[in-house]
Amino acid sequence: MEAIGVVGSVKCDTGRAQKENNKKKRMKFTVKALSNSSNGTGRARVGLLQLGNCPTPIETPSLLLSTRKALLVFIAPDLLPSLLSPDSHLLQVSPLHFLESPTPNAISSIRGLHKMVGLHKYCFVAAPRDSMLCLPACESSNKFGASFETPCSRRLIRPVEYMEMISSLKPNLWASLADEVLKLDQQMKDLAKLLMVEQSLLVFGRGYNYATVLEGALKVKEVALMHTEGILTGK
Repeated sequence: MEAIGVVGSVKCDTGRAQKENNKKKRMKFTVKALSNSSNGTGRARVGLLQLGNCPTPIETPSLLLSTRKALLVFIAPDLLPSLLSPDSHLLQVSPLHFLESPTPNAISSIRGLHKMVGLHKYCFVAAPRDSMLCLPACESSNKFGASFETPCSRRLIRPVEYMEMISSLKPNLWASLADEVLKLDQQMKDLAKLLMVEQSLLVFGRGYNYATVLEGALKVKEVALMHTEGILTGK
């Protein structure tokens, strides 16, 4: 009985070690360099991100390829290997694209996004914010959840509902819903602190509500032809 107990404990320890090793293989971040600012407040860093699905480490910061329901809209899945690697292995997906179909239960039965779309060697980064279809509506967000403009009209996403979608999608990385609710206010406060000491400022950009890059370029062209102290364009 004692021998059986020892063998059983060894098997349990071995199983735990294997699980820990698998977790370590799933994600690993190594810092390569830190910013050195004159006032000592620099927080930027450059590193290598190793994810289990990606064959090679990814240098950060890195760009994400935007998807619609986990599939790229400008290239077929069988042509993905022709893109530069490993930069093309990070795919951004919005859980809000799956509000109508397929349901979280259906995705869970398939065991996540990777198996549903057949992209096993690619890494999915889930974030509710989407530059075109799912725009945050901060004025309607409250303590119960975050509000977004979606193709299914404006929706209030509760934390429980959001975590249910995350659990079914099984992305490699995901952004919390609380970060989306507070992101805009914190960005405005940080920006106000930076601009408080400035005597003059010139800003050109394209807002989230501009449907295309061309529309943003036309607005910039209109401003360039004017002599004005300040102008705000948009609908």
